[in-house]
Amino acid sequence: MRVLMRDGQDQSLIAFNAQEVIFDPEDQAMILTSGDLSYVVEKVTQINADGYIRELVDQGKVDLSMFNAKANN
Repeated sequence: MRVLMRDGQDQSLIAFNAQEVIFDPEDQAMILTSGDLSYVVEKVTQINADGYIRELVDQGKVDLSMFNAKANN
């Protein structure tokens, strides 16, 4: 699943091939993982996360560049 994100520090674009996407409702964050590498996309509401996850399943890609992402290693 291809995900386009924006780095929260330098605002550069990140293209990431995620193997798993999890929404954490407590932190309002999407966690995207691929092997040992993972990113956290913050400030995502439950209803938006549901739509983005459905888009990933249906289309195999999603644009999350309107949110800041950070590496979660």
